[in-house]
Amino acid sequence: MEYLLKKKREKIEAEAETLFGNDMLLKTAFVIAKMEYSKEETEEVAQLLKKEAADLAAEIEMKMVYTFDASGNVVPVKRDSDSIEIKISE
Repeated sequence: MEYLLKKKREKIEAEAETLFGNDMLLKTAFVIAKMEYSKEETEEVAQLLKKEAADLAAEIEMKMVYTFDASGNVVPVKRDSDSIEIKISE
């Protein structure tokens, strides 16, 4: 049974690779939809993907030198270096 499930997943992953290339999010969503996972498993994967996306966005944001202001102008990113807070436990 597990062998057949593994083969089915490999076939679906190969199909996802041809359809979506390197886009991990679309490939993951495609595999989840085709494999018909339970709602709990789907929710768990969605939470992991959200966390991964948030981490990646934070990492990219830290490397940004320029951004857009409300008018659409390119402006340098202001870093709040004064907002460092040190907590000393008692």
